[in-house]
Amino acid sequence: AQKLRALAVRFRTPRIVLPVLSTRQYLTALVLLTAIPLLCLALFMSSAMVATERQANRGTLMSSARTLALLVDNEIDRHLAVASTLATAPALQARDIAAFKQQAVRALAAIPGAWINVADPSGQLVMSTLLADGDVFPRRNTLDLMRQVWASRQPQVSDVVLGQITKRYNAIVELPVFKDGTPLYSIIVGLNPDRFLALLRGEFGRDAVVALVDRKSNFVARIPDHDNRVGTLASEGWRAAMALSPEGFSDNVTLEGEASVTPYVKTKYGWTVGIAYPKRVTEAPARKLFWTLAFIGGALTLASLALGLGLARRMVGSMQVLVDAARSLSDGRTIAADSLALQEATEIIRVLNSTAKTIADKTTDLSRAHDTFVALVQHAPFGVYLVDSDFRIAQVSDGSAKAFANVQPVLGRDLAEVLKAVWPAEFAEEATARFRHTLETGEPYHQSSLEETRHDTGADEAYDWQIERVTMPDGKFGVVCYYYDLTAEKRAEAALRASEERFRNLADNIPQLAWIADAGTDGKVHWFNKSWLDYTGTTLEQMAGSGWEIVHHPDHAPRVVEKFKHHVREGLDWEDTFPLRGKDGQYRWFLSRMKCIRDDTGAIVRIFGTNTDITERNEAVEYQRFLLSELAHRMKNQLAVIQAMAGQTARNAGSLKEFREQFAQRVQGLAVATDLLVSQGWTGAQLGELVRRQVQLFVPAPERLECEGANVSISPDAAQAIGLALHELATNAVKHGAWSGTGGRVKISWQIKSDGATGSSLRLNWQEHDGPAVEPPTRKGFGHVVMQSVAAQRVDGAAELVFAPEGLIWTMTIPKTHIVERGGALAWHSKGSG
Repeated sequence: AQKLRALAVRFRTPRIVLPVLSTRQYLTALVLLTAIPLLCLALFMSSAMVATERQANRGTLMSSARTLALLVDNEIDRHLAVASTLATAPALQARDIAAFKQQAVRALAAIPGAWINVADPSGQLVMSTLLADGDVFPRRNTLDLMRQVWASRQPQVSDVVLGQITKRYNAIVELPVFKDGTPLYSIIVGLNPDRFLALLRGEFGRDAVVALVDRKSNFVARIPDHDNRVGTLASEGWRAAMALSPEGFSDNVTLEGEASVTPYVKTKYGWTVGIAYPKRVTEAPARKLFWTLAFIGGALTLASLALGLGLARRMVGSMQVLVDAARSLSDGRTIAADSLALQEATEIIRVLNSTAKTIADKTTDLSRAHDTFVALVQHAPFGVYLVDSDFRIAQVSDGSAKAFANVQPVLGRDLAEVLKAVWPAEFAEEATARFRHTLETGEPYHQSSLEETRHDTGADEAYDWQIERVTMPDGKFGVVCYYYDLTAEKRAEAALRASEERFRNLADNIPQLAWIADAGTDGKVHWFNKSWLDYTGTTLEQMAGSGWEIVHHPDHAPRVVEKFKHHVREGLDWEDTFPLRGKDGQYRWFLSRMKCIRDDTGAIVRIFGTNTDITERNEAVEYQRFLLSELAHRMKNQLAVIQAMAGQTARNAGSLKEFREQFAQRVQGLAVATDLLVSQGWTGAQLGELVRRQVQLFVPAPERLECEGANVSISPDAAQAIGLALHELATNAVKHGAWSGTGGRVKISWQIKSDGATGSSLRLNWQEHDGPAVEPPTRKGFGHVVMQSVAAQRVDGAAELVFAPEGLIWTMTIPKTHIVERGGALAWHSKGSG
């Protein structure tokens, strides 16, 4: 231990002893120590403001570059949109290049200055808007881009290349076109550099160099010197920056030799836009700001030094007078408090003169206050106890006797020990820390809702308690604690809240619209549940009182209000039905029930009511009646059709077996139309779907049926009539017509025709091709009758059946009264399975 002490003394850090200085010297040093850091701070802030100005300027420059990049992307998107639209052209899929060229020329109106080429998968151009139809089309020189397009199956944008036909630098957008998964053509749209030159002519300043380069850093467009720079490389400094980052700033020298800062942004298609601003322009505001701030900072610093030194001189004079006053006071003499430069010095002199008298007065007052405090604490109706500076309980009021009944004796015991005996360890430690903090700092503490379980009794208790630091009779600090026992009140409040919460939760979660009214004679409603407010779209404030009357239907409100008030006055339960308006402005029907809630004496304490939505129930009853009526009507019609069908089939059948087969097939054809009508609620049928269902089972091969028609729905009667006719036509085609051999085809088409003053009508056509030669039948069977007259008569239309040698032709005209809806564009067009 002695060796360690010796080593500690040997290596002890020497104490820094400050020289003894006068007040003037210390104040001068203080002024200098304050001014120098402030000067440094001013320089730092000036530099920071200059840097901020420079950064803000760069942010503005970068914003301009990003805006320009978006404009370039939009321009390329426009070209790509034209190419995408042309890729879906039916003429291109049909390899009709002449028709496609006409469409391409019209599309170029949307992108002036562009051109469109079409190449086959070998790279041979087959169409160009730059050449006449008789010109020789060259083989393209951008095969690498074409292979990339075919491999990715995505459109691509090229770099700047020298055009084979235009002999000018330009870029292209290329889009692949497939047919049945196989490459068909490439659509090539020229990107004219002049289009992008127009985008560069923004408000970028006349000193700026604005440029657009491709992925190989060749200029696509440039201001200035656009014509000479297109297709050439950008400056070396900018190329190096673009190789490191797709977006940023480049400090480089332009091709004109100007030192510049260039914000650049890469577009989504791989090209890059850049705006080169001369540094002599961009740095000018920052330099001006720096020198302005430096001048202001220097002037303020010099002024502060001069003012500080002057104030220091006056403070030294006041301090000298204060020293003289203190010396006089030590001799028992008082000094007159003359006005000095420092107000504090004058106050100190006055305080010194009154110190002795104040101490004597305070001693007397403290003794009286102690006696009063002891009496107040001892007989207070609430709990009070006092903790001394040694953290021991010094006094306990009569109101605290119950709280400390299980801890005896309590006076003189350590507070932490008593708290641990009464409360759980965690709370006891927290409360102990609160007491110590107040004792040490004087900061009071108040908690209005303490709820804890006592450690000694296991009972849940609630308190409002507060602690404050006080001065004890011995002059030391202590802590007084006041507390109120809120246990009984908390238990009553909890029970009331639980009861109310259970009721509100129940009422808010029922689907009915519920409300509660007062028991007075007017029955004012003061609460509505969530379902009521959600349905009506109102608030509780709008509905309270008699506000509920505004959501009642005007035709029912007087009756409902009068009956409600009558039952409230008489204390009678009530039930009624009436409509209520929802937040959408529509009325729905409700079943309302009201119940009077009574206490043990039979007096009404509140009125509870519910409203149940019965709209769907009422509508369901009406709809059931409608369905029964409609079903009876439809069944009569169906039975009439089947009866006629049976009679016609029996007259033309050669045997009972033939009758059964033919009758079953025809009933099945009728069932197809009926199923379709049922699926649409018997409101009509889509004609294209009806055709598909009727003939799909008869088609020998997909390519032997072609269907084409407008998007049109027809009435139930028209659907059944056409369904029967199509069934007979398909059966005839399989037995005798186009589908009886190996190569025959059938085309079914329909369209809306305008008939002048009589309005529009629907014309349905069945035409057979490439089948066996057709000869008129020697007799008319049931199918012939259906096709020629029955189907048309069912809809008051007309039918024509032509037995042309090259194939059967059947046409049926349906008046507009049987057209349910129609659309202008082709909605269903199929070749194949129908």
